[in-house]
Amino acid sequence: MMKPNTLQRILMNTYCNGEFAHLKRGEDLRECGDMLFKFLYHELDDDVILDAKARGISPALLAVQRLNTALSDIGHVIGAISAGLPDVPAQAIRDTMHA
Repeated sequence: MMKPNTLQRILMNTYCNGEFAHLKRGEDLRECGDMLFKFLYHELDDDVILDAKARGISPALLAVQRLNTALSDIGHVIGAISAGLPDVPAQAIRDTMHA
């Protein structure tokens, strides 16, 4: 695998307070057990940079748009799960969202 690109390096240095900053190459990712980190890493792959260049926009802007889409999708799942939990107080669910 290739070296991490700039966007992936930013992820590695900031996700979980830099817990993954030590990774040198993408192959180290196979040994990573954090599936959310893996998802984010792949969302920020070189395709984002190539797609952004083809559209004439900043790769960082496209990356933020992609991550916001993922965040929205996760929010919808949280809402659906929360709606299916009538025995859990709404405040308890809101509190977990800000933990």
